[in-house]
Amino acid sequence: MKYLTSKLLLIAFTLFVFACEAPKKAEKEAKAEMEAKKEAIKKEVKVPTTLFEKSVAFHGGLETWNSFGTLKFDRVSAQGTSTHTLDLKNRNELIKNPESTLTFTETGYWNNPDQVNEKGERQNPRFFRNLWFYFFGLPFVTADPGANQETMEDATLDGKTYNRVKITFGENVGDAPDDQYILWLDPTTKQLELINYSVTYGKGKEASEKYNVIVFNEWQTVNGLKVPKAFKGHAWEDNKIGDVRYEFEFSNVSFSTERPDPSFFSTPEGAYYEDYK
Repeated sequence: MKYLTSKLLLIAFTLFVFACEAPKKAEKEAKAEMEAKKEAIKKEVKVPTTLFEKSVAFHGGLETWNSFGTLKFDRVSAQGTSTHTLDLKNRNELIKNPESTLTFTETGYWNNPDQVNEKGERQNPRFFRNLWFYFFGLPFVTADPGANQETMEDATLDGKTYNRVKITFGENVGDAPDDQYILWLDPTTKQLELINYSVTYGKGKEASEKYNVIVFNEWQTVNGLKVPKAFKGHAWEDNKIGDVRYEFEFSNVSFSTERPDPSFFSTPEGAYYEDYK
């Protein structure tokens, strides 16, 4: 009888333990399932639907582009090599040219040494603020806040039909909000092949429909992003590609998740500095 009682007590204790452990196990399993769902949501990639989104995805994706804080590249031309370093979050840029260094910050720019012509006149370099970076950073930069993307009708150029996306900007966006871009995309891959662009800085809205063209001759993949390796700027005449006006190659391209130290863009002693007006 004593043996039976002990056995019954052991069974009761075991059942009690299991009864206590079952909710804990269920709770752990539910928590693990919830964490798995959260991770799945984080990893979920939005399926691109518009032409513009498909082009950005083909070039590496906006999420990858936005993961970086610093961009460096050399821009090589017949005039020499310029080294560009950018903070991708605020677009501060330092350009080391063969004979001078030019920096653009959020509040102003500086030149070192100061650049003046024979008459002692100083050219306003603000026109060049992020200029070559912007062309280099297509199509990602045209996803910036304030940029509008509109799918256009397909068009044929030199016997090839392209998909097209028109880029315009909201009022007071950037230094030249009246600028317009037309992205010409390969109809199969959605790779960017050429762009029309207008130049309105200092010219006003009337210049917004007067286009030039850049043809992207070669691409390179760096840190998961497909970026230009070479392009040529042409005249745009009667909706056709005209004479070459300039050409550049891009080398030593690198992206970093870390942002440049703000002191990197500080004005050195002796440099000419001017606030934006």
